[in-house]
Amino acid sequence: MSINRKYRFTSILAILAVAIGFTGCGGNSDSTSDQNLPYRPVLFDALGVARFDVHPDDVLVVYRTGDPAPWPEMDTQPPYEPITVAQVGTQNRTSCSVPSEDDHAITGNLMSQISKTTPATRSTRVYMPEVGDTHLFKVGNPATEFNMELRAIGTHCYIWIPAEISSMIPDDEIEYAVTEFDRVYELDVALFGPTSDIDHDPKIYVLGMSITDSGIFSPDISSLNGVDMITIDLTSASMNNNEMMAGLFAHELHHSIWWQGKGNGGYKTINEGMSEFAWFKTAPDHFSSALYSNFLRYPNGFSYILTNSQFMYGGGFPFCAYLNDRFGPEATKQIGGTSPYINDDNLKKVTGYTAEQLLVDWSVALLLTDKTTDPRYKITTIPTRGVMPNGSTLPALGMTSMDSSVPAKCRAWGFCYYRATTAGSYSATVEVGKNFRAVLVPGGAAGL
Repeated sequence: MSINRKYRFTSILAILAVAIGFTGCGGNSDSTSDQNLPYRPVLFDALGVARFDVHPDDVLVVYRTGDPAPWPEMDTQPPYEPITVAQVGTQNRTSCSVPSEDDHAITGNLMSQISKTTPATRSTRVYMPEVGDTHLFKVGNPATEFNMELRAIGTHCYIWIPAEISSMIPDDEIEYAVTEFDRVYELDVALFGPTSDIDHDPKIYVLGMSITDSGIFSPDISSLNGVDMITIDLTSASMNNNEMMAGLFAHELHHSIWWQGKGNGGYKTINEGMSEFAWFKTAPDHFSSALYSNFLRYPNGFSYILTNSQFMYGGGFPFCAYLNDRFGPEATKQIGGTSPYINDDNLKKVTGYTAEQLLVDWSVALLLTDKTTDPRYKITTIPTRGVMPNGSTLPALGMTSMDSSVPAKCRAWGFCYYRATTAGSYSATVEVGKNFRAVLVPGGAAGL
C-alpha cells in the first residue's frame, strides 16, 4: 500500500551526534533506577572495533545516529553500512562508558511549558454549500480542475463525488461514509487536537475520486481551493471497500491536525507513524498490518530520515505506539499534534528524552515487551508478536545470527539485531566515522 501524503517537509536535521549518557552501565530512566536497565553499552574503539562476551540468546543491538552534518530530505533510503561480527576468544572485554553528569541530565516533562495551538475562531460564511451543488476543485500536481457534486453534509464533513459518476454511488453508501467520517473525526481530535481551519468552517471537504494514492492531505491543495480538504481514492477506499474507509479518514485527518500544530515541519516518520496509529486506534479490525509485518521481518530497513519507504509507515507506527504506551495520551497529543515543536525538540520537550535515547529504548522494548514489567520496555497498545486484531499473524522479529557469516547492515538512524546462539567472546567491526553505537541485551532473544 502506498500512501503518499504529498508533504514537503523541512530538511531533517541530524538529531544529536553524541553518545547516550549512561550512569554506570545504565541509560535514561523514568521512575525506575538507572542501575536497573536491561542492557549495557558496547563501545567501538578508534578503529571501529567493539569486543564483548555473550551467552546464548543475548542480543547485540547496533544502531547509527547519522553523520554530524544536517541530513537532507531523502527521497530514497539512506545507504546501508556493513557490520562484521566474529568470534575472537573467551576473554571478557565488555566495557561501560564513563558516566558524566551532563551526559545524563534529564530535563523532565516540559509539556506544561508548551504553548498549545488555538483553533481559529469560527465564523458564518456568506455561502454555505447545499446537497446537489456542483463545484470545480483543483486537485493534483500540476493542478487540474474536477467538477464535483456535493452528495451529503455531516456534522464534520462535506462528501463530494465527481459529477459524472455521482449517480452511480448509492445513497446508503454515501450515508455510511458520512457516519464513519463523523465518528473518526471526533476520535482523531480527541487523540491529537484540532484539525486545520483555513476557511473558518468547522466541516472538512472530503473529495472521493480516482487518484494514484489511497489518500491525500495537502496543505497546498487546501490553500489553492480555499477550504480544508482531504482526498480519498474511490478505487481503494470507495463505498465498495468500507473496511479501509475509516482508517484512511483517520490517517488523513491526522495529517491535517499535524499541519495545524506544526505546519510543514517535523520528522516525516513520526508524522506518518502517528497517522497509522490513528488508523489503528480508529479501525483496529481493519488495520492494514502488511507494512508493520514487513518492518518486524526486517527492522534493519528502518530509518528516521526516510521520506519514501514502506518502513516509514511500518516502523513509524510501532514507534509511535510505544511513545503512547510509555508517556501517555497527553504526550501523544503533543507529539502528534498540538505541540508547535518539530524534529528532536518535538520528542525531547515532551518526553525529556532525545530521539537517540528513545530509539535505543524502543529497540530493547521490541525484544523484552512480553518479558518485563518495567514500563519503559512495555508495548501494550499493539501486539508485537502473535495475531493482530484483524486476524493477520505477525512474523518473528528479524535478527541476524551472531554465529553466522552473513554480514548485517544498518541504515542511518536505524538499528539491527545480532542474536547469539553459542557462548563466547566476539568482536563487531564497523567503518570508522559512521557514528555506530551498540548495546547488549542479555537474554533478549529468549523465547523468540
